[in-house]
Amino acid sequence: MIAKIFDCPHAAAYQIPKATWARRVRGVFGNDLANRAQAAITKLSDGNVLVSVYAALNNKRGADEACRQFATAGGHAATARINQLPEEKPNHFINTFSDFYK
Repeated sequence: MIAKIFDCPHAAAYQIPKATWARRVRGVFGNDLANRAQAAITKLSDGNVLVSVYAALNNKRGADEACRQFATAGGHAATARINQLPEEKPNHFINTFSDFYK
């Protein structure tokens, strides 16, 4: 199940399960909600999390900047990801993400 874990007028973050179907819909999900910045967060088997960030389609900027504040990050202005965010850092990421997209 997909669960919303953060919501504000300019950005939202969702918990997406680690499942085969979830890997297939991750990008489509981000594009469908593209009127604002989105983050998709998935817990990995080692306890860390994978974070994918999608900038709003009408303002394709900042996904890379928001993610590069964390180790193992990379991407482009419109889409970026953090490959191994430590399990104790999701709240720190959410705060950074929400501040970035104010």
